[in-house]
Amino acid sequence: MERIAGQAQSNVRMIYAYYGSKSGLFDATVAEALRRMAENVPRDPGTLPAGPGTSLIIISASPRSSA
Repeated sequence: MERIAGQAQSNVRMIYAYYGSKSGLFDATVAEALRRMAENVPRDPGTLPAGPGTSLIIISASPRSSA
């Protein structure tokens, strides 16, 4: 947590105050990463490359799947 606080130019106490726990910070970080990835997925399934991961990409980018 000290390294994270240093990189964020914050302190451990403020991180815990905002996120509540290490788990809260992890959850928020993963949610933000998924949100950013979903922004880059084309909304038109016809523009996606074919493959086994295509359905997962479409579901992950669905507005209904956002928290």
